[in-house]
Amino acid sequence: MPDLHADEIAATASSLAEQPPVKQFIQVVTTVANADEAQRLARQLVERRLAACVQVTGPVTSTYWWQGAIETATEWRCTVKSRADLYP
Repeated sequence: MPDLHADEIAATASSLAEQPPVKQFIQVVTTVANADEAQRLARQLVERRLAACVQVTGPVTSTYWWQGAIETATEWRCTVKSRADLYP
């Protein structure tokens, strides 16, 4: 790699400073009780521009502890694609 001169370094730094900030993207995964609820959640998040996309898959079977017992439920998985700054 060739050596950069001070003026080239300054020009590169100036160019980088003018670039828009890099946005961090996230995926949030949650489950809901049924397909209608999943579609409602997906639509609301996209309509409010809190997500670029929500992928709904299911049904899935979840097994988990609840109130001291092992439970099993059929749920729908929502994968929300968004920006980190919108998460709160």
